[in-house]
This record gives sequence, structure tokens and C-alpha cells, in this order.
Amino acid sequence: MKPRKRNQDYYLNDIPLEDAIESYFKTLSKKKSLSQKKKLIRINESLAKITAEAVWAVNSSPNYDSSAMDGFAVKAKETVSATETNPIYLNIGTQAIQVDTGDPVPIGFDAVIMIEHTSKTINDEIEIRQPVPPYNHIRKIGEDIVATELVLPQNHKIRPQDIAACAAAGITNISVHIPPKVLIIPTGDEIIPIGAKRIRKEQIVDTNSIMLGSMMTEFGASPTLHPPIPDDEKKLKSTIKENIRGFDIILINAGSSAGRDDYTSSIIDNLGEVIVHGIAIKPGHPVVLGIINEKPVIGIPGYPVSAALTTQLIVKPIINKKLGLIESQEKIITATTTKKIASSIGEDEFIRVNVGKIDGKFIVCPTQQGAGVLMSLVKSDGFLKIPRLTEGIESGTTVNVILFNNDNDITKSIFLAGSHDPSIDLIISKLYANHGIRLISSNIGSIGGLMALKRKESHIAGSHLLDEKTGGYNIPHINRFLPGQKFILINLAYRSQGLIVKKGNPKHIKSISDISKPNVEFVNRQLGSGTRILFDYELKSKGINSKSIKGYQRQEITHLGVAATVESGLADVGLGLLSASKAFDLDFIPVTQEKFDLVIPEDYYGSVFLEPLINLIKSDEYKQDIIGLGGYDTKDTGETTYI
Repeated sequence: MKPRKRNQDYYLNDIPLEDAIESYFKTLSKKKSLSQKKKLIRINESLAKITAEAVWAVNSSPNYDSSAMDGFAVKAKETVSATETNPIYLNIGTQAIQVDTGDPVPIGFDAVIMIEHTSKTINDEIEIRQPVPPYNHIRKIGEDIVATELVLPQNHKIRPQDIAACAAAGITNISVHIPPKVLIIPTGDEIIPIGAKRIRKEQIVDTNSIMLGSMMTEFGASPTLHPPIPDDEKKLKSTIKENIRGFDIILINAGSSAGRDDYTSSIIDNLGEVIVHGIAIKPGHPVVLGIINEKPVIGIPGYPVSAALTTQLIVKPIINKKLGLIESQEKIITATTTKKIASSIGEDEFIRVNVGKIDGKFIVCPTQQGAGVLMSLVKSDGFLKIPRLTEGIESGTTVNVILFNNDNDITKSIFLAGSHDPSIDLIISKLYANHGIRLISSNIGSIGGLMALKRKESHIAGSHLLDEKTGGYNIPHINRFLPGQKFILINLAYRSQGLIVKKGNPKHIKSISDISKPNVEFVNRQLGSGTRILFDYELKSKGINSKSIKGYQRQEITHLGVAATVESGLADVGLGLLSASKAFDLDFIPVTQEKFDLVIPEDYYGSVFLEPLINLIKSDEYKQDIIGLGGYDTKDTGETTYI
């Protein structure tokens, strides 16, 4: 299992995930690297800790016969003859003794009558109109807990109710597993701490450490974040040597591959032992699994998705072992793929997906992939695994999806496919904040959105498709791509499309004709998007050949992506929305005003499911919000058209 080695350069293996984990954990067990530590703590400090020993009751609860109600303690046999028509009377103080909830039941009395079921007489008696059985409204000694009985088992995660039960059982201290101490060491010349000022454009904020640290806390460990270390082999080696005694686990983030500045594997091998270098998974292939001084030392890949996945797959089970936890069962649901998902043979590929319910069945929709796309973790519901000997998954395949967050109600997810618009982010925010409904937006272009409706992959499509013949929007294309079906269009707004250029317009671009100049770099939108169709229409009407435009093949999938590309200097101009230009403080040259609609199948439009969304779009608050973005006309916002 050791990596191939040549002249001190380490080459990655492709070890199957199951084999890598088995080999690593077998070695860790042999070296007692998974052993647990325990300590005695006060029960009020024990929330979310793991019991190191079984917990046994010291006292019974209650430890005396107590009244469960406010009322009178009586002798049950003296009430046997009581009826509505023939009540009995008991003397207060001798035959009936008043008690409050929790009071000890006087010796010789065996029942309690609720005070509201009695009436006092002028003779210091109570009137009773029905009999009571023995032990009526009495909590007998040990009813809840009996001394010496098991309160909590070993290796149990302590909850608030567990703490209360321990207190009731007379337990003040409890033995728990000590959370393993984890040191997270970020590496790389380009890494800077959160909040530090960028000196060079290529510097990257250390987001991985705070993510991995939060994951450690969530898993029950105690993380420490080390300041970033540059690509310096000696410095990284000395940092590991200085800290190995004080921590139970060390995670080295980045530097785990086989590049010229990747030292993790060689350092671990020098100080200890490399068990695995390179696992057949995607993302996360260049992970390093090693041991130094009987401590797990793991090289975590630098890309954020790779870091999160390998930590979930490998580090979490180590922490579970050190806390005595049984491997937690992830929440898994069965769903159907709505499109083919390609994958290369040789690696288990973990595909991030969204899950929703359309026409009564769960469907999965892949989100943006790529090991560096951190927002794909934020926006995804979970992931599905494509086995390493499989070339992808066909459309209509039943798959298992492991959910990231058990709290998400995936039945309250609305799928919106099609064109991008910044105002949709406002809808996403307000729907979730006010109704707990998630609007999952997939930016696949207007035509792609209509095709998603056709394939029943989405509830709604966003569209701004110009019809060259009529000059109208959306309806001709809907009739073309979705014939014979009934839809309702609800207008989001009319919006300003134009040329987004750098501040000050240094290339002096005045119209689309100027884009064909040889010194102008353009950034385009993807095929099938309404903006791409509009741009091609404008080129055609002006007799401009797309081949004359430098950057025509460079594509972004959102208006904000176009604006970001211009702002970065990678392009001089792109066609997009005024609101996107305003968001990046860029200049804007208007080209046209277009209509942006949501296309909703008639069956969905009248549903309770979509009612909050439709009401939001029609609200004055929403209209004011999108006006504030810039470039929107709300004269028809919320208006509907039946087709």
C-alpha cells in the first residue's frame, strides 16, 4: 500500500477507497492510535459529550411516594361508596389531608383526589361524588428511576434530557471520552489568514481551515487552527515535530499531491510512516494517510470540495473511534436521475446534487461540480456515488443520495431552471426566510429551462427568449418547444440589457459594432441562454461575423459571471444586465429592454406549493427590492399570461 518512490519523489497510487480505509484503520488499530481517553466532569458540563462508562442510578426518583396533583390525600377504601347522587363526606385533617404536587403522601393514605373534583363544606369536610382507586394520582417511589438501574449506556452522546435524568438519579459527575485534539495546518505561499489584506492578486484567503475546524467541532473533536505555513519543507516539518505530542490528530491542508511544492507525503514518511498516498476517488484523489508517533497525520487536498469530502470519509470515522461512537448512519433517500451523468472509469466519483419532488417522486439534479467550487457544497442537498468501474449513470436510474443536512425538508424545494437573473437571488432569500421554502435555481439558459420543463426536471423555467420574426418574447418559443401544453407566464420584470465595460470605458466602446475591433476582448454567455440569442441576433442584424470577435467562445453562465470577468480584466466587454454592472461598479451601455418571465405549467400554478412564491412576486416589497438593483421596470411585474 505504500506509495511508489523514486529519488525521493512520491507518486500517487489509485487505491480503492474501501481498501485504503481498511489498510489505514488496521494500522491505526495495531499502533493503538484509536485509543480513547476519559475524564470525570460535572453533569452540567456534559452536553454533547460521549459517556466513557455506563451510568447507573445512585438514588430512586422519586425517592418517596409523592402527590402527582394538587388535591387531598385519602384512603381509597373510604371512597368506594361515593356516587353523584349519594356523595360521601371526609373530615379534613383526619380522613383527607391537603397536598400539593410533589408533596409526600402521608403514611396510611394511598390515593389523591384532584382539588377540582371535591367541594368543601362548612363543617371542614370535603364532598366526594366518585370513588378513587388505590394509588390514584400518586407517583410511587422509583416510578421514574430505581436506584442501581441503568440511566445511560457507554458511548452515548449526552442530550439535555439525559443530564436531567442523571440529576434526578443523584449523579453529579459523569465519565466522558475526552474530545480528540486536532491541529489543522494550512500550507501554501498563496494562503493568507481570514481578514488579512491581499498584497498580490493570486493570494487566497484560508477558508479551508475554518471549514475543517467547524467540521471537527461538529464531529465532536476539539480543533486548533494553525497560522498558514508557506511552501517551505523545513518549516512544515518543524511545525509537525513541535506539535505532534500535544495533539491527537494532525491535518495538513494542501501539499498532498506530487507537485514540486508538495511536501506532505515525504515529511510524513521521514517522521513516521505513509500508509496510503492516493485514493481512487474524485474529488479528493491525492489524500495522504500517515502515522507519526502513533498519531494519525493526514494530508488533506487543498481544493475545498476535496478537503470536505476526504475529511467526511476518513477523518470523521477516526474521531468516531476515538470517541467510542458507533459509525453514524447518514440519512439516505432513493431518487431518480433526470439526465445522464458522465463519469470516468477508475475512481469512485461523488457527485453533488439537489433533490426535489416533482409529480410525486424524488428527482436528483447535479449541481456545479469541480473540486474548487465551494458554493456547490452550500447549495447541494447531498451527493451520490458513481462506482469506479462505471462510466456514469443513465437518465432514469434509481440512485441513493446521502444527504448533507438532515434538517433540510427536500419536499419543500422548488426547482427553477433556465435563465439567470440577480432578482432570483432575492426571491431565494425571502422564500426561505419567511416560509422555509428553498428555491433551487439552475442556470442552464432559457432554452435549457424549457427543455427541463419538458422532461419534468423542474417546476418552473426562467425565460427571456426573443423571437426574431415578431420581436416578442417567450411565447413563440414555448409553443415551438412545448406544443400542446398549457402554461402560465408570470412577469418578473422588464430589464435593461447592454454592454458591461470597465470603469471609464478605456476601450471607448459605444455599441455592439465596436466589439469586433481587434483590440477588444469579449466574454460571451453560454449557448441556449436568452442573452446569447439576443447577442447573435444583434450581430446578424448588423452584419457582423462572430468569428471576427475575440473571445466569442469564452462563456459564462450568469450575468454576474460576465461582470466579474470584465472587472478582473480578463475581458473588456460582455453583454449583460445593468444590475450586474452596478454590482461590480462597472460602466454600462444600454442595448435593449427585454421581458423576463417565469414559465409555470398550469398544473403547478394553482398549487399551495407555489403560492408563497407567486404572492412574493406580486408584492410591492419585491418590486421595490428589484428596482433597487438597477435596470428593472416593474410595470408588469406579477402580471400573468395564459398560453
